[in-house]
Amino acid sequence: MKQDKFLIIISFLAMFSVNNCFAAEFPNQSLGLTFNIPDTWKTDESDGNLTAFSPDEKLIMAFSVATDEQGLNTWQAKVQQQITNLTGNGEQVQMSLSDGLVATVRKGKGELDEMGQVDIATFIIQSKNQMLLIVTAQTSQSASDYETEAENILRSIRRLN
Repeated sequence: MKQDKFLIIISFLAMFSVNNCFAAEFPNQSLGLTFNIPDTWKTDESDGNLTAFSPDEKLIMAFSVATDEQGLNTWQAKVQQQITNLTGNGEQVQMSLSDGLVATVRKGKGELDEMGQVDIATFIIQSKNQMLLIVTAQTSQSASDYETEAENILRSIRRLN
């Protein structure tokens, strides 16, 4: 009995450490937020933005920061330029994250040159009078392949200590 409890505890600790060892952390001091991207994903940081690609590049997550409404409008215009035939139902939902953070989420569909027809989701997270802006684009096939990983990335967003 004692040995079984010990094995359960060791197994739990091993699972916990494996999940945390294989993710790169991306802190943003000005926002006071950080999040993790799996090490198996490719990342590209340029012009203060971060783009993360699933291993087969069928799911893309682009992260930006806006300091005001004008920055948000500029970001939305860029999304509309890059994703053609963008449609959505206009519905906005709230998604609870860790540390009491809340994301405003909108979903839709569109086309990306390199991926074809994609499902789109945008996330806006307020922190320190700024906004973390995230857009995800994924093929319908990749939705099931990377659903857990994408959700783990979003759930990893938390305040810096």
